[in-house]
Amino acid sequence: MDHHYKESLAIKYLSGEASIAELEELKALLKSDAAFKKQFVELRDIWNVAHPNEFNNHKAFLRFQDRIKQSEIREKKSTSFQWLKYAAVAALIAISLLVGKVFLTEQQEELKYYTFQTKAGERQQVQLPDGTIVWLSGQTELTYSSEFNDLNRTVRLNGDAFFDVRHNARKPFEVLSGNHVVKVLGTRFRLEARADASIVTTVLEEGKVQITIPERQLRCVLLPGQKSVYDKRLKELRKRIEPDIEKYTAITRGQLVFKDEPLHVLAQRLENWYGVTITVDAAIQDLRFTGTFEKESIEDVLNILSMSNGIKYMRTNGTINITLN
Repeated sequence: MDHHYKESLAIKYLSGEASIAELEELKALLKSDAAFKKQFVELRDIWNVAHPNEFNNHKAFLRFQDRIKQSEIREKKSTSFQWLKYAAVAALIAISLLVGKVFLTEQQEELKYYTFQTKAGERQQVQLPDGTIVWLSGQTELTYSSEFNDLNRTVRLNGDAFFDVRHNARKPFEVLSGNHVVKVLGTRFRLEARADASIVTTVLEEGKVQITIPERQLRCVLLPGQKSVYDKRLKELRKRIEPDIEKYTAITRGQLVFKDEPLHVLAQRLENWYGVTITVDAAIQDLRFTGTFEKESIEDVLNILSMSNGIKYMRTNGTINITLN
């Protein structure tokens, strides 16, 4: 692996900008590469001595690194890490007095993961350690590690959720969904990213977000009122205006809103909202519906749809079948 890439991973860790994936990669390197492990430990100790109160300040590290590079030029050293051996000796006494953030020890504490999970038809509002509020739809899983809000603000999502992200310019907030990444500073957005679905949708209400698909080198930036759609099968990322933001923010108000939606799409949303199974006759799948529901039962919703659109429904073995009236 390229030496500069290894060094960049170490720098990202020290500056608090490493993602969960990068931290895992760094740990693997430290476990398999004894020479790099020694260099990293020395680098970490020098960092703690040079800037004991600026552990997460990337600019401070760059200034420190620049001073070392100038020293390297004067000393005409041949390797990029040789300066650490001399600096470590000079800082030995100070190191013993510091209590830094330890990444690697013989009894390293295992990384812990925390998960919020909703069942079909269940909705939940949660607050993350950084103050971010998340509204989870049914059959949704949100996971973050014990390093969240310390070294990073990275979460993983499988499902449908609305995020009201607490602003922190030093630590961008990242949502990982397979190979789909949403990166923000502080904003409000809806992300529908189910592992078993072919489409990932991001809709922005406030702020600014960046969508990336690293393995495909795809990227787009959303502004308020815009929507991105990533097609997993076609490997395409598209951006467009979303005129019905209310439909996507309704979850924060406990509402189910649909506007001019085909019945087959509406059926999927009803399944997730109420935790039921629905089949739709092929002849009426493209009938379109508009409505707002809050505390109505699934029967109430189906009765209203039936009265206004000439359809009927029947329960059979736990499944709701919708057909022509």
